[in-house]
Amino acid sequence: YSLELADRRHFELRRRIAAEHQRAESLLANTLPSSIARRLDQGEQPLADAFEDVSVVFADLVGFTDFASQVAAAELVDVLDALFRRFDARCDALGAEKIKTIGDAWMAVVGAPAAVINHTSVAVSLGLALQEEVTALCAERNLPLSLRVGVHRGSLVAGVLGRDRVQFDIWGDTVNVASRMESHGEPARVHVSEEVA
Repeated sequence: YSLELADRRHFELRRRIAAEHQRAESLLANTLPSSIARRLDQGEQPLADAFEDVSVVFADLVGFTDFASQVAAAELVDVLDALFRRFDARCDALGAEKIKTIGDAWMAVVGAPAAVINHTSVAVSLGLALQEEVTALCAERNLPLSLRVGVHRGSLVAGVLGRDRVQFDIWGDTVNVASRMESHGEPARVHVSEEVA
C-alpha cells in the first residue's frame, strides 16, 4: 500500500510538472515570436541579432490624452484593448511582428525575426490597415480619435531583455526614424521616409 501510494504521488507530481511546463511554454509563445521562444528554450543567452533591411511601423493615437481624461478607467481600457486587438490581428494577417505597446502607441517590425521579402510594402499596407481599424472603431463607438503612423526601413538590432517580464525588442536609428515619421506626420495618414517612398 505504501509503495502504491508513493507511486501515485510521484505520478501526480510528474503530471503537475508537465502541466506547469506546458503553461510556461504557452506564456512564452504568447509573449515572444515562436523562433525566439524556441531559442530561449534551448538555452541561448544572450539572444541578439542584427538585421540589415527591415521595416518598422510606429502608430500613435491622436486625441487620446483628452479622451482619457473624460472617460472612466474601464471604458478607456476597453477602447484600447479593442483597438490593439484589431491591430494585432492585422499584424498577424500580414506577417508582421508586433513589438510592443507603450501607452496609446503601438510598434511593429516587418522582416525580423523572420525575413520578409517585400517587407516595405507589407509595412505600408499594415499602416493603412491600422488607419482603417481606427476609422472603423471610431465610427462604431463615436470616438474622437485618429491615428498617426510612421514607417521607415533600414537596419536594426533585435534581442531579448529581462528576467521577470521577458521582452523581445528592437533598437537602432531605423526605430528612431520611424518614431519621428509618426510624431511629425498628420493625423489619419501614413507618413513614410524617403527610403520607404
